[in-house]
Order: sequence, then structure tokens, then C-alpha cells
Amino acid sequence: MSIQVTLVLDSGAFLTNEATTGFTYSEVGYFIPHLNVYGDGDLIESVSGYCLGTGCRKLNVRHLDPNGTEISKGIRITDSLNKNLLKMHKLHGRIVHADREKFDCCFHFNSGIFRCSHVMSRIFKEVHGVSHEPTGQVKTISSVAHDVVIEYELKEQESFQILAPGNGKVDTIWSSLNHSSVSRRFDLEIIAENATSDFYFREMLKLGRQNYWLPNQGQPPPQWNHDGGLGG
Repeated sequence: MSIQVTLVLDSGAFLTNEATTGFTYSEVGYFIPHLNVYGDGDLIESVSGYCLGTGCRKLNVRHLDPNGTEISKGIRITDSLNKNLLKMHKLHGRIVHADREKFDCCFHFNSGIFRCSHVMSRIFKEVHGVSHEPTGQVKTISSVAHDVVIEYELKEQESFQILAPGNGKVDTIWSSLNHSSVSRRFDLEIIAENATSDFYFREMLKLGRQNYWLPNQGQPPPQWNHDGGLGG
């Protein structure tokens, strides 16, 4: 019997090329990510904040066959995600670029079906690029995906892992192989703290002294930047 895997990004910055089809991978930058894992509906593991890494640590999200070889079918991005993922050039009214070296972690995906969830309007306020005081200008975007959901199906003896390569070795951050009692589904959440909004909407953008836009209180929604876009 197959096992369903769902991974939810509640924030993050997509850093590769924007398109709905024809691309093989996606990269998503994160600040201080927290990982919760549920097996068959129960919380079974939690990895907090800086335990996942700093310094733009690369984290490979992998679907593996019984021999440990990656099943790399390329990513699929739904039209609804492409429509509702926050585009930073539309928020700013101009092209803005991300500085990927600012991120704590960068998740790399070679497979999975990417779709949107929790679509709702969001209010943003303009902030002066030098004084960092609100300018009084407010902008509402009517349809913003506040979660990105990535779906996988594990066939018998296949596994799902988050791996961190570096220094001549590969560290296993999380593996479904450590939870053999789970029989139906894994749900993984990669969570950003509300306090990281300033990181995503100011510090990691190459803005110089230009004005910027911050979301109102709450979770910083996922976004797409011109470092590329959705898939590469």
C-alpha cells in the first residue's frame, strides 16, 4: 500500500524560473525554519529553528526508491499556484531581486506536485527605505497563497528524506525510514516565525535605499522573486 506525503511551506522565497510546465527543480529560501512532522495524524518529530542550519545551508528534499536512488521526475506547478503565489515585482511595481546568501536554508526540490492553499487577501504597508518609517501608503492584494503544498506518493519500500550535503558528507535531517510504524501518510510542515517578515520583505531583497512593502501582522506569505522563479 502506498503512503501519501504532504509537505507544507507556510512561507519562503521561490528562487528559480517562473513557469507552470517544463521545469525540473525548484529552490526555496527560508529564515529560521521549524520542521514539524505528523505520521498518520500524530506529531512524531519536531526540529526547531537553527537546528536545520544557517549560512544558506542547502537542504535536498528527496523521494528515493528502495535502493536509495532518487526518483527525480521533475516538479509540477499547478496553474492555481502560479496565479496566487505572491509576485514581488507586482507588489513593488518593479523588478526586485533576492540575495540568496542571506537565507539560513535553501530547500531544493527535484520532484513533487506544487499547489496553493489558504488563499486570501493580504494588506501591505509601504516603508521608507532610509528612515524605515511607514509612508502611509497601503496596498491590498486580493488573492495571496499563504501556504504552498507539495505532494508525493511513496510506493512500497520507497522513502522520503531531507538531506544536507556538505564537507564531503551528507547529513540526514529527516527520513521516513525512521518511522516504519506509519502506514498511511506523513505530513511535514516547514514553518516560519511571524517575526521573520522583515527578513523576507526587506533584508534579503537587493533594494539599496528604496522603499519596501511589509505584510500586516502574521505569517509572512510565500513569495516569488527574480532570482529566477518557480522552477528551473
